[in-house]
Amino acid sequence: MSLIHGRCRENTARYPRYCSSPHDSESMIAPFEALAAIPFQLLLLMFAGWVNRLQLDVIVYLQEENRMLKERMRGQRLRFTDAERRRLAR
Repeated sequence: MSLIHGRCRENTARYPRYCSSPHDSESMIAPFEALAAIPFQLLLLMFAGWVNRLQLDVIVYLQEENRMLKERMRGQRLRFTDAERRRLAR
C-alpha cells in the first residue's frame, strides 16, 4: 500500500470527488498531491515546446541549405562514394 492510498482512505469523506467511485478509496488521489504534480507538468510542457521550436528552426535551415545547394548543382547528378552512402543510410 502506498502513502497516497493511505492518505486517500483517511480523506475519502473529506474529498469524495477525487475518488473514481464512492466505494473505491484505492484510486483516490489527495488534492494537495494532485496539485503538486501541476508545476512539474507545466515545466515539462514548456521544455518540450522549447525543444520543438529549436528542432523546427534546424529543419527549416537545413531545407533552405539543401535548396541552395541544388540550385548550385544546376541539374548535375550527385555521385556518392560507398562511405558517403553508408553515412547517409544511418
